[in-house]
Amino acid sequence: MISEISATEVRLLLLQAAADSNLDSVRRRLCQLVDSGLDGCILLLQVCLDQVLLKPHQLDKSKHDLLSAVFRYCMDKTYFTTCFCEALGPMPATHGDGFLKTLSNVLELSPAERVGIGLALSDSEDSGLKLKGQQFSIAQIEGLCLNLLQSPSNDQIHDIVIFLHQTDGLSKHMDTFNTIISLFKTKETPFFAPTPFNKCDIQSRYSASGHVLWQHGLRF
Repeated sequence: MISEISATEVRLLLLQAAADSNLDSVRRRLCQLVDSGLDGCILLLQVCLDQVLLKPHQLDKSKHDLLSAVFRYCMDKTYFTTCFCEALGPMPATHGDGFLKTLSNVLELSPAERVGIGLALSDSEDSGLKLKGQQFSIAQIEGLCLNLLQSPSNDQIHDIVIFLHQTDGLSKHMDTFNTIISLFKTKETPFFAPTPFNKCDIQSRYSASGHVLWQHGLRF
């Protein structure tokens, strides 16, 4: 059964992807593994993260394209957050700083996808990973600013809002994203969020700890 596939077999499938003619077939098999449930998705993410974080020099174009496609496929699953946190937990590469940046750069994730994986990791039961996820998300939004005196434009923020809203594995983090955005002044008129939220409630709930968000990450 596809759900009983081993990490070794997944790695062999990735090796097969070196032949462009096998790429579609391998991608379908790996996506079937993701569809099989949490265990399959965790296994695939563990292998993917191992390749990207520990062996990026071994990625040829075919393998890179395959890993990027499958990782994005995982992101659209409702159980992505759980699987992503579980897959990262035991990895030595997560003990240092910068692994989310490395993951994002190697897989060429968009700004919205980068914010998304940070928000996903902020659900981790590991306090260290949770903090790194929170800080990464905030840093990505800060990165949209040209300098500390400017703010991200409505279009930039709206793109992230739409991405989170439309991605099954990340839509649950809309409230957290709205909370982060409440710390920034957006240009022009307020952006439109497809899921309703009470701005006054957010501001009153988090205004007391706003300085903590900047230095230590969000507290829930």
